[in-house]
Amino acid sequence: MEKSVGSCCILKELRALSAEQVLMLSGKIMPQLMAKGIFFAFVPVADGYLLPGKLQELYSQGAMKKIPYLTGCVADEFGDTPENTADGTPGPLKQQSVDWSLKCEELGIPSYVYFFKHELPETRNSSVKPFHSSEIWYTMGTLGRSWRPMKEEDYALSEEVVTCWTNFMKNGVPEKDWKPYTKDVPYIKEL
Repeated sequence: MEKSVGSCCILKELRALSAEQVLMLSGKIMPQLMAKGIFFAFVPVADGYLLPGKLQELYSQGAMKKIPYLTGCVADEFGDTPENTADGTPGPLKQQSVDWSLKCEELGIPSYVYFFKHELPETRNSSVKPFHSSEIWYTMGTLGRSWRPMKEEDYALSEEVVTCWTNFMKNGVPEKDWKPYTKDVPYIKEL
């Protein structure tokens, strides 16, 4: 078997690595993968039950579960650039959300797309651009657990997001004005 990822190819060796070593190695390999157009080095595991196959296989075969989907990403996330965010050109994750939704449309499955671009409140006199997982405080309604000086607008946005996600879990629709993404109606909810 060919050695890779820092000369570790055996599961036992990988499990023996510390968290710091894994992060260091992933920091080395991620730029290489991104240069090849691979933006997810860590993907869901096809367990044969909840996820019966690899995502790309399920996607290409149109074999995903026949349930509504809510998908999206955060501005400036994994391969997004300020330029494509500004001009509306989808970055890699946003494009994957769009592609997934178009495949769902072919199969008659509603898929809703969001784009979280809200800047976080300032700390040390500057606002912080959205980053991977920055929407979690808003999605989970846990702004009070953040060290950032959240403002009234943050709490209002969090209430909107929590309501949309809760509606989606209960009814399969985030809110009545949020349309599924389709070829004819390419609606992306900006948060």
